[in-house]
Amino acid sequence: MTAPSVRFQRNLRDVLAAAQLYQSGTTKHRIYQVVALVLIAVASYQGFTLGFTLNQLLLITIGILLAIDPVPLILMTVTALSQPDKVTAITIDDHGVHVQSGDASRTFAFTQFRSVVENRQYYLLVYGNWSYISIPRRAFQSADHHTQFMSALNQRLKDRT
Repeated sequence: MTAPSVRFQRNLRDVLAAAQLYQSGTTKHRIYQVVALVLIAVASYQGFTLGFTLNQLLLITIGILLAIDPVPLILMTVTALSQPDKVTAITIDDHGVHVQSGDASRTFAFTQFRSVVENRQYYLLVYGNWSYISIPRRAFQSADHHTQFMSALNQRLKDRT
């Protein structure tokens, strides 16, 4: 049986969407959202009861920035813009997950992965803080290809302990 693999062209949209997917699940981002909600609520209450001043507007602005948490996304954008779009190939075998992106290649043992995060467009294989392998769903040629790849991946991740 051949090793399951996918091949796709990575672009800036993929980088940003994967970063947003990862970021939305982090504890830090959830804490930022709670703090942002409190800041916006307090500033709005003060503004509507005492009148809006520069202080309330500044608190609301800080709250919005905390809720969005744009710094990681800006860093990912700058990094992605400095690198050309690359064809990425990901292969799974008994040794791990092999990623070939442009001229660079790396193999990740199954024991390195902490979790799999997914949405309707991407899978993220998380192996560290802000370290993950993203696979767009469009990389799968068919439903059978998707099933074969994910079954092989899930089975090996389940057997990693």
